[in-house]
Amino acid sequence: MGVENNQDPGHELPRFEVVGSVQRIMQTSGLILRDRSDIEQYVEAPLRSACQNLLEKNIHTTASSANIEEGRTEAYISVDETSLSPENRMIADRLGGQTSSTGHGGKVIYFGMKIDEHTPVADIGRHFDVIADHFQVQFPAWVARRTKDEALATAGIILTDRDADLKREILQGFVLGRDGFYYKDARDEERVHQALTSGIKM
Repeated sequence: MGVENNQDPGHELPRFEVVGSVQRIMQTSGLILRDRSDIEQYVEAPLRSACQNLLEKNIHTTASSANIEEGRTEAYISVDETSLSPENRMIADRLGGQTSSTGHGGKVIYFGMKIDEHTPVADIGRHFDVIADHFQVQFPAWVARRTKDEALATAGIILTDRDADLKREILQGFVLGRDGFYYKDARDEERVHQALTSGIKM
């Protein structure tokens, strides 16, 4: 992806700006966009609104691009196939998403749009906003889920029944869900709590 301005992801794109003026933002492979600051830092302006929408629906964007550097002729967003709920996987199919392998054993679903240097950034934004709007809110599948024993094993020591205080301390690092313990990343905690209390299917 490349460094653009620090536009709010939901900010209206300039009507007459064209993609030829967008600088490429380099993005680390496999980066998880966890909050608005990540989107502002790693996503090019035409795609920020759509990526923010996907994030709010707990869908993991794996990569995006909306520039013409190095002869690029397509803007795109790809999402992690394994992060999608069954319902959203069917929606991706209906939207014409193309599944491809990452080379690391994973799979992504790719949505593209043909562009040239004269394509308005607003047109790109609208195209991907429509795609993102179709998806449903789901549980954040990238948050690691553990059984109680697996959660306690993260301490790397053998715990006995006498270690009740230590067990409680370890489990405070996880969010308790209906079917397991979810690792508590500071930026994921509120998202996990919202999902667990909203009745979203896991």
